[in-house]
Amino acid sequence: MSCVDEHNAATVPVATLSDLARMISPSQMRLASLPDDRNPVVRRATIHDPLGPSRFSEGDIALMVGTPLHVADASRLFSEASAAGVAMLAFRHPEDAKLPQRLAEMARTAGVAIALVAPDASWDSVGLLLNTAIRSLYEVDARFPQSLESADLFALCDEVAAKLGGPVTVTDPAYNIVAYSGIDAGTDELRARAILQRRWPSEWIHSLRNMGVMSSIFDNGVGIVDGAPQDDHLTRIIVRCATAEHLGTIGISRPRPLGDTELDLLRQAASVASLHVVRDRVTNDYAGRGARDHLLAVLDGRETADTLKDVLRPTTGQAFAVLAFDLQNGSDAARLSGLLEAYATAFRHQAVMTTSGTHVYMVLATTRTTSAQLAALGEDVLRHVKSALRAPARVGIGSSVASLGDIRRSRREADEVLQVLMHRDGGNVVATMDDVRSDMLMLELRELVNSRPYLLAGKLKALIDYDAENHSEMVKSVQAYLSTFGDIQEAAARLDVHANTVRYRIRRAESITGLRFDDPDERLLIELQLRLLDAAAAARPTDDDSGSGK
Repeated sequence: MSCVDEHNAATVPVATLSDLARMISPSQMRLASLPDDRNPVVRRATIHDPLGPSRFSEGDIALMVGTPLHVADASRLFSEASAAGVAMLAFRHPEDAKLPQRLAEMARTAGVAIALVAPDASWDSVGLLLNTAIRSLYEVDARFPQSLESADLFALCDEVAAKLGGPVTVTDPAYNIVAYSGIDAGTDELRARAILQRRWPSEWIHSLRNMGVMSSIFDNGVGIVDGAPQDDHLTRIIVRCATAEHLGTIGISRPRPLGDTELDLLRQAASVASLHVVRDRVTNDYAGRGARDHLLAVLDGRETADTLKDVLRPTTGQAFAVLAFDLQNGSDAARLSGLLEAYATAFRHQAVMTTSGTHVYMVLATTRTTSAQLAALGEDVLRHVKSALRAPARVGIGSSVASLGDIRRSRREADEVLQVLMHRDGGNVVATMDDVRSDMLMLELRELVNSRPYLLAGKLKALIDYDAENHSEMVKSVQAYLSTFGDIQEAAARLDVHANTVRYRIRRAESITGLRFDDPDERLLIELQLRLLDAAAAARPTDDDSGSGK
């Protein structure tokens, strides 16, 4: 994994194809053909556009997006790749299908390796995995045990803790604890609390932001906290785990700062941790892609819900519920789905996620069946993931249902709750149908009126016309009278007029239109019409909204 630079006589890291092959599971990518007597250096994985000019570079692993593997085109393609020094070409290929013998021979002759990727694999995930592995090969030197590249994150934490003399913790981007060392933490009460809660306390995260530690982690890759704000005489060193995106952190606490060599070892551990995180994500991505696609088909009514039992594995007494997340920034949907999967794993929830546009759906098998219990769960989920999102999120929660066959009803309710939350200017960002039932009814009535505008005609229309012709405030006065349940004094106070003025206007409104405020049905009808009229006016775009500038 290294070579000697003759000019500097120093060890310079080099990543070769055989090194990379050792780090990638066959379930993620299969090496179908290797060049004879050649172990090329690998530098990066990159997308190759078949419609653009050839941009192969030395050491590339070219991800051949949209390029079928045909014998007729292979000779030219392999020759171009070989001339540019490409290390490997990766193609989509049916699972368990072998590379045709003739193509394998052509690739070996050209000196180019061929890898096969599953048809349903995400090219973005494959590229992220390869580039993370390559980066770790360049950043991790021979002092770091190679066995840890295949061990789990807990073994990595134990090894680093033993070498550096302090307890080690790994978090995901939302600061949930995903792994930790078993070394005695001594007096580190903060870490013990975080492990029990499976997440760094929110006040600690807030303190790190205020002290500029978070900025240092993102800008410089490392943040150091000496004692404060805990005042426990421990130094905490936090290193960012990242490749093309932020993947989390690895940190250690001990009574003294790290030396340069020790800090370098922690940085190498962060690189290896990144590989673990991405490798797990890609594996889960392959395994979960079918489940996510199937879940969306179930929620859309295109497939039955029977096979979801194999994914959720419900137990006796559990019900099912849908949590729908709406993001103002649609590009965060995939990120949120991954965070929800991490949350479900960390807190042992039986759940499966899928995305549709800017919405992310979380289907739970749970014993929490009341609206209050589900709302508390929604609040907890949002609290754990919102710090890693670039835009605010709203959560609509459908009622629990006893059968998976009724899961579409829970999804429909969750969507309706989200629709209400999106029309609200403020207030709760997590809600159940019980929280918004009256708003939901008004929203449905508003949609009905939009399709049948004549429902706002009749006596109300006569009153509106009278106001327009006489520059009066009859409609406003009737609204105040009805909203105060007929309390003349309160209505007068709201209108800032004398009580006798309100009495006169109400009698005049009855005279003009034939309204009868002593009739409960007529009173209900006119109040609904007025509420819907206000809602329609609020929803109507103004000149400023339309960009006219007038």
